[in-house]
Amino acid sequence: MDIIRILKLAEEIKNFPLHKCSPSDDPDKCTAALYGFRDITTLFINHIHLLNDNFINEKIQIINTKPDLITEAYDLKSELCFIIDYIEENKYNFELTKKIVITKEQSNTIYGYIYDALFSISANILPNHCEGLGLEKGTVDEAFKSKKNYIIARIGHLQPNDIYSLAKKIRSKSDELDDYLKKIENSIPTNIISKFDDIEQTIVEEIQKAEFLIWIAVAWFTNGTILESLQIKQREGLNIQLILNDDDNNSRLKPHIQENFEAYFVPTNMPLLHHKFCIIDLKKMITGSYNWTYKANFNNENIILINDISTVRDFSMRFIEIKKELLF
Repeated sequence: MDIIRILKLAEEIKNFPLHKCSPSDDPDKCTAALYGFRDITTLFINHIHLLNDNFINEKIQIINTKPDLITEAYDLKSELCFIIDYIEENKYNFELTKKIVITKEQSNTIYGYIYDALFSISANILPNHCEGLGLEKGTVDEAFKSKKNYIIARIGHLQPNDIYSLAKKIRSKSDELDDYLKKIENSIPTNIISKFDDIEQTIVEEIQKAEFLIWIAVAWFTNGTILESLQIKQREGLNIQLILNDDDNNSRLKPHIQENFEAYFVPTNMPLLHHKFCIIDLKKMITGSYNWTYKANFNNENIILINDISTVRDFSMRFIEIKKELLF
């Protein structure tokens, strides 16, 4: 995941139409807006946890990220907009938790962009500029004597990841460099694992690994073993939500699920929910043919585990869209 996706979520928060609801409006309308805003907020907050920034972490700890009233949602939006302004001002300085390893070939290309960017700077100010980037300052006379040699002396010995770190500091000065870095940062390979056996156990194990959030959209859910694993994570304080069909297949566990989780049931007068996916921490998902039923354990079924952030985000947004359809 890169900072661009965080900024897109930030735009959704800033543009969320909370202003169209007031405490005096219809309670159902306010509740729908509140829950919709909470979902977008949850996505955003879990994504910015990937930023190594003390200011953001400290700010998140002292604000109410789970508003129960529309007025509290106004306050949350105001607080988040303050954080968003900070992120936008510092978007080129953030380090993501998932480290990017730069190849020698990529380093050589980045080196060329850095060289061009530094060479375009006047020799009068080049030493001060290099000092500001954490490079050896040198003298104006040295820069005037040979700008080429001056720059090579400061960046020619850098290792690939050092070149990448330097490039992030000056990317805003070069559109070509910025575009190239974005290609690298968006090219983290997708990890997909296919499973055809021991599916129930695999799902339980993935649920046990969850740290923040579990969102489930499955047609039918009758598997008590998986339900028990969710209850354990619920007691650990995770955000757990389910969307299921409201039919006879789910009737046995429905009262228990409604009592213990944030759950939504698709009525019979709406199109059948035939999804089978589970989102974990907004960075991994489980999907496939397997319904979360005991009977499915005796069928010829499959699941795949996907940790591609872009794909997980698409499914997360689909989950929210289904919820909105049910709320409104």
